[in-house]
Amino acid sequence: MNEKQFSEKLVDQKPKQANRLIFKQKKVLIVLTLLFAVALIGYAPRIFSHAEDIVTDIGAHSTFHYELTRILAVGTGFCKSDAETIAVANEATDVGSFTGENGYSVQIRHTSRVGNNSPYWHFARRGAEYLRVSNSLVTTPPTSAETCDYFAATNMQCPKDSNGQWIPELDGITNWSLYGANSLTPPNGRVPQFSTDGGATFSTVQGRTLTSLGLYLHSLTDSYSHEACMQVAKLRSHQNTPTECNANNWHIQLEYGNSSSEAGVQYTITAGTAAWRAMNNFRAINFPNISPVWTESQAVSFITAWAQMNNAQDRRNYAVSQYNSFSGCIR
Repeated sequence: MNEKQFSEKLVDQKPKQANRLIFKQKKVLIVLTLLFAVALIGYAPRIFSHAEDIVTDIGAHSTFHYELTRILAVGTGFCKSDAETIAVANEATDVGSFTGENGYSVQIRHTSRVGNNSPYWHFARRGAEYLRVSNSLVTTPPTSAETCDYFAATNMQCPKDSNGQWIPELDGITNWSLYGANSLTPPNGRVPQFSTDGGATFSTVQGRTLTSLGLYLHSLTDSYSHEACMQVAKLRSHQNTPTECNANNWHIQLEYGNSSSEAGVQYTITAGTAAWRAMNNFRAINFPNISPVWTESQAVSFITAWAQMNNAQDRRNYAVSQYNSFSGCIR
């Protein structure tokens, strides 16, 4: 007896019972459809064509913080295993726990993008010595790399030194990562901790390590990704308006694609270039015997082409293909 016959039999024998059964089936179908829609909306940043994120066999992650960081690390001369350590730590700064394609896994505490530590690690301010974004597509194009100025007339000013100069958060993070200085100033003094044994034991992340470099790169590049919001709204978090602060509009649609029409693409390119320079500085200070594989011109060319790809899968494929073309390194 097929489903139609079974249904007809019920209708013939017990009309009221059949109607109740059909009604219940429809209710279940509606509920399942709504649940699926909610799930789809929840994962929207990871499936939209312009989105930064992608879902692969290693889970949902940022193509910028993982794939791009990894290929740039190899391009600056790091071995692939070191590039994985850097990129995995970069991604884990956002999601707390991440495992890379070579199996290296890390958990990181006290850098969550939700909570008291979020502004420090994900909306850090920069000094004038960093790269400035050149962009005419945003409401107010940046005129300096200095982002403390955006908050000068608010109650969220950067602290000042004895000479009255701003002390951006990135100054402390940079000196910690590159030179091993005791210069972190996170809220409540909660410095990052990490675990490589599945969370069984945690240790403080020390400066001048590859893990600290991954955290630094995350904060550095996020300072560009969130700069337009900081400038326009004097805000160090996301909200629905203006567009520059809307995570769905900015991170999904505007940070990738055609740089002549998408307002956020130049921020992505500048962030990638800043990451390249930061890794080169770290390498020169801590591994002076390593020579970069790419020139900066080659790196910027790659970053630009990568950022202008609309599809996250295309960006991943491009980065992975280049990564796989490198055979090794000299330590």
